[in-house]
Amino acid sequence: MEIKTAKNALINVNQLCERYGVTRYFIRMASRDLGFPAPLKLGKINFYISEEIDKWIESLPRRSGRRARDARLDEGQRNYIAARKNKRAA
Repeated sequence: MEIKTAKNALINVNQLCERYGVTRYFIRMASRDLGFPAPLKLGKINFYISEEIDKWIESLPRRSGRRARDARLDEGQRNYIAARKNKRAA
């Protein structure tokens, strides 16, 4: 269900994933680590404002891949990721 307002469209998680080519896991990770816009909760369903998502995407550095993600993380977050990798390897 897509609800249009004057400037924005409210889209649910499935539409967000389809429109932007991301997964639900990415949305959770980006919300936690990368400042992804918070959803609006209407009843039991989370909606996102498409204009906020577009602005967030525009604010990202133009690099891609793991190095780009690591460049946006602070030292504590990098240490956390490194510890998780080491834990999996052990």
